[in-house]
Amino acid sequence: MAETFLVDAALYPDGVFLTDVELFFKTKDEDGLPVTLQIRDTLNGYPAQTIVPFSDVTLFPTDVNISDNASAATKFIFPSLVYLQPGEYAI
Repeated sequence: MAETFLVDAALYPDGVFLTDVELFFKTKDEDGLPVTLQIRDTLNGYPAQTIVPFSDVTLFPTDVNISDNASAATKFIFPSLVYLQPGEYAI
């Protein structure tokens, strides 16, 4: 599953640095399967093969918060700052 987003050159001409991403989950795997988040470049609006350096984070179900109304965020903290140039990316 992927969601695209834009780092707008008009707003952020030098790009942005990210420390984390927060996502919201309604359910999680109780059998222990982890969730992996990656930020990737896009190609024609779809995730490409290139993973942005330091943007690959895996959490186990014990670290995933769930809620029916998006009241509990799950924070994926990057091991180092993630730099994104202006352009389109996919999570």
